[in-house]
Amino acid sequence: MNAKMDSSNRNPAVHGGSFKIINRVRIVIQGQVRGGKNNMIVTQEGLHFPRPTFRRWRDDAVMQIFTQYYTATPVFTEPCSARILYMAGDRRKRDIPAVMDAIWHVLERALLVADDSLIRNVEWRSAYDKAEPRVEIELWEE
Repeated sequence: MNAKMDSSNRNPAVHGGSFKIINRVRIVIQGQVRGGKNNMIVTQEGLHFPRPTFRRWRDDAVMQIFTQYYTATPVFTEPCSARILYMAGDRRKRDIPAVMDAIWHVLERALLVADDSLIRNVEWRSAYDKAEPRVEIELWEE
């Protein structure tokens, strides 16, 4: 954990100040990310369901997060920032908003964020890695 010092840049314990522990989480989801927007089924009654292929990917991604960082309550309940390195397994054009939507959905389902609207600032980088497609995610409090 990192400690954020008071504005005087002095050791808070020595100078009677206070400090705040900053939550910071780093995780990696292995495999090709499936975009979320185009993988939903809407019934005639207006109910939304994920397609089976997306549901399997989503559940696998959540389990990968649980093996790296398990929590019973949301880690981030206040605004946070994210740094994403998306490594596609092929050179196809991707719908980045759909990929982001899928990642945010997984982060919320794995209880890393209480609500995906809390992710306010995002640094996104994309690249290609045929041998090891993945998404590397770092989250921290603002």
